[in-house]
Amino acid sequence: MTDGDLKMALVVSGDALIEGMKEPLSAELMKIADHCEAVICCRVAPKQKADVVTLVRKTVSKFR
Repeated sequence: MTDGDLKMALVVSGDALIEGMKEPLSAELMKIADHCEAVICCRVAPKQKADVVTLVRKTVSKFR
């Protein structure tokens, strides 16, 4: 297996998202997530889910 064949997933808890959604960590979180095949946010509040979606949309639109 080469590094190109490696598939990664990121699992983030709601508690970790509290800090991870703050700048500058949110930018780092998105850099890591961009290298993953899947990102799972577990035990999160509905507001945190919405915040993650907003962050992803904002970040992805920068690259289009």
